[in-house]
Amino acid sequence: MKMPVAALLLWTAASLYAQSAAQPALQVQALKADPIDVPDNLLYKPPQQIQNPKCFFLGVNDSGVAIGSVVATVITRDANNIVTSSVAVWHAFVWKAGKFTILDGPLPTHDATYGVSINNRGQVLVYQAAGDGPHYFLYEPDLVHFRAVGLIGKVPANPQPFRLSKITGINDKGEIAGYVENVAGVRGIPTMGAVGDVTNPPAPAPYTPIGCPGKPFYFTGGINNQEDVAGSCEGGKTGFLAKASGPVTTFAGPNPKFILNNGMGINDADDIVGFSSMNGQETGFLYRNGQFTAFPGLGIRSINNRGQIAGVLPAGRAHSSAFETKLTP
Repeated sequence: MKMPVAALLLWTAASLYAQSAAQPALQVQALKADPIDVPDNLLYKPPQQIQNPKCFFLGVNDSGVAIGSVVATVITRDANNIVTSSVAVWHAFVWKAGKFTILDGPLPTHDATYGVSINNRGQVLVYQAAGDGPHYFLYEPDLVHFRAVGLIGKVPANPQPFRLSKITGINDKGEIAGYVENVAGVRGIPTMGAVGDVTNPPAPAPYTPIGCPGKPFYFTGGINNQEDVAGSCEGGKTGFLAKASGPVTTFAGPNPKFILNNGMGINDADDIVGFSSMNGQETGFLYRNGQFTAFPGLGIRSINNRGQIAGVLPAGRAHSSAFETKLTP
């Protein structure tokens, strides 16, 4: 009997890796970060107006270049000052040396482009929503073009293909981390489309399944240059580090209410960052050598090999702003 893809991925992940778990302690550290916002004039064309801009950094490479997303409500009025449209518009952007560059994807739905990840080659992964499902594109700045990133994959134990729900990270080798929702995560090199072709490449790419053995899968985060992947299971109650060689290491949050949310990043030292909620406030965290450090008010999304972190400042603010700062020793 042929094993269903969902069962196959779960079985393969469980068979490849052993589990170890730990209940780490929690340290709390205050860390200063200044808000960074996309200039309003990059988000609309007069006589349009914008409201409620929210800016997020989602990835940062070793040069301090960040990828992010910004959303704002764009309002258009007629000659009588009557509102004719009010639309929430999403843009991806690159932030380099204090300058923002809007990076809308190649599909006609330019008002729905989201930043995902950036590597040290400057390649940027973006996501566009469309009527036929998600589309992921890799922007290569040296060549100034987008290439479609395939979502179809397979695992060695069974040639039956599956479709990824999300891609969550890319390393310097072009390897991605992603997952099939509520099933399992994967890592590997995706099929890439030709320049100028925006359709999802149909050929399946060979992937290695990853997850938490014996626990319901939740999501993957980033992937580093050792092919190690961070992620979470049990609805965010359990985090994992899936190393390219060796067992999956799982870890619980420092208390039952500390949920590991989407957006976990990882660097080459296997430092894992992300965000949770503590005392009703979005709180960033660093998981390093079995120890949790919490940073209240910082929604951390990414960490690079220089110890720089990036994310969003949500706490006590009229709107969300991006931030980039360096961890203190």
